[in-house]
Amino acid sequence: LVVVGEREAAEVAGFDLGLRGAFQHKNAACAAAVLRVLRERGIAPQLTEDALRRGLSRATLPGRFAVSRAPEGVYVVRDVAHNGDAAQVLADALRETFGAGKRAVLVCGMSRGHAPLPFLAPLAPLVRQVVATAPTFRPDPPDEIAAAAMQLNLPVRVTNDVA
Repeated sequence: LVVVGEREAAEVAGFDLGLRGAFQHKNAACAAAVLRVLRERGIAPQLTEDALRRGLSRATLPGRFAVSRAPEGVYVVRDVAHNGDAAQVLADALRETFGAGKRAVLVCGMSRGHAPLPFLAPLAPLVRQVVATAPTFRPDPPDEIAAAAMQLNLPVRVTNDVA
């Protein structure tokens, strides 16, 4: 068992990370701890701090806080958050990136087995409208998302067509 703490956090504090969101520094600290253990055990002595820096700066994870800009100038954030904890991390990243006062349109489709209300609750202060839809994989009915949005007093529109 390796406990990741202040030492590892300090190691990566100034790193340029390819993945966005403050929580990614915690993940980078875990990567630094793994690298340290591998080097200490002689398993991967060639993995230098430089290699760690390069890897973390180039790391991508499709669907995790992927920000792009549409031709109309609006930002589009794609994220595969699917539970309350992930929604809280997403909300924190949205505030950090765009500011606390921004409110967005949330296009949301959920798979069966994921509860919409605990997911929407952390995002509610940042949402001006919910567009409830259904994913292609094990879809939950959009009406369940809409009902949860209404419980949170969020304006909602239901559509079966994600596009």
